[in-house]
Formats: sequence, C-alpha cells, structure tokens
Amino acid sequence: MGKSWPWPSLTKLSFGIRSGEVIGVAAGVGVGKTSFWHSLEEHLIINHNDKIGVFMLEENNAKTLKMIAGKFKGKQFHRPDVDYDQAELDSALDELEDKIILYDHSEDRMWETVKAHIRHLVLVDGCKFIIVDPISELTAHLDGSKTNDELNRMFGELTAMAETLGFTAFYSSHLNAPDTGPTHEEGGRVKLAQLTGSRAMIKWSHYIIGLERNTQ
Repeated sequence: MGKSWPWPSLTKLSFGIRSGEVIGVAAGVGVGKTSFWHSLEEHLIINHNDKIGVFMLEENNAKTLKMIAGKFKGKQFHRPDVDYDQAELDSALDELEDKIILYDHSEDRMWETVKAHIRHLVLVDGCKFIIVDPISELTAHLDGSKTNDELNRMFGELTAMAETLGFTAFYSSHLNAPDTGPTHEEGGRVKLAQLTGSRAMIKWSHYIIGLERNTQ
C-alpha cells in the first residue's frame, strides 16, 4: 500500500500513491484539474508531512500560492470578492514555505531545464512528489510530428528518474475533442486515446485518472 489520496475511494482503487510511479490526470477545460492538484497538495502536506515540487505552467505562481494557502485556511484568498486580513494570508504562506516549492516558468518551459529542476528538487530540497501541469506546455513549441517523439523521450526519462530517485511524478494532460457524443465540458467520457500525445502517456504511465464533470 502507498500513501493515501485525499479521496478514500481512489486510495482503495489504486492501493495508494507509491514512490517511483508516474501518474497522469486528464480532463476537459474547466472540469477541475487545478482543484484536484490543490486538494492533493493540501492532503500530502497535512496528512503525510511531505514536500512537493510544483510546475503549474498555465497558472501565475502568486495565484497558485494563494489558492493553496486558501485550502489550509478555508478561505479563497485568490478571489477579488473575498475580504481577508493580510496577516492571515502571510501566516498561511509561512506555513507553506518549507513544504511546497514552485517553479518559475516565466522564462523557460523547456524539458531539459524542467528535468534539471526536478532532480534538484528531489535530491537537494527533499521533495517526494513532483507535479507538472500540463505536460503539453513542454512541447508547445514543436509541430505535431515532433511532439510525439519528444513526449516519448520525456516520459522515458521522467519514469527512469522517478524509479531511480524514489519520488512520485504527477502530470496532467489536455484532451482532444471526442469524435462523437457530448464534449468533455458537457460530461463526456475521458478515453485514453483522447489524451494529447496519448501513445507516450499510455506507454509510460503507471495509471491515468480521468476527471469527468458537466460544466454546463
């Protein structure tokens, strides 16, 4: 058995979160990937006292910290219509300082740079969990024919690092629209073949979680 998820049913289904594994999360736009990650981060810190390295490549780091701090304090610090005391936010951020490290993605989103940062986070900073959201941002500069080859190389190296260095790697993936039926934003089923760069992800991931919700 690995360490528990925030959701007992998922812990039962997957036998927990184990080091050395690569775990994917796939969902449509606005379905809840960000909320999923922040709930997981809160759980790993509070219940397992673990350190996390986070690469939120589509979200401003200041907003990310406010959202995570809000999980701890039960208050949505990132919302402009929520009143809060600055000291309350500062206290929450101080509690997070030694537990979560955010990658500054403002300049470089290349795999070689991210890979080096992952090694440093694990070996030097002691992070037991790494989250990359979304993994496709690391290949956004490539055309379709090169993307699959690069993803296959990236996942091969990420899996080897996770196994060798003993950490758990999480990533999220965007989805291609379904050929038939409702869209993912309307509650459509998540299928492995719909993952962007699906061949590499299916090949290297220990398992992939699909989030489904009708946002309409």
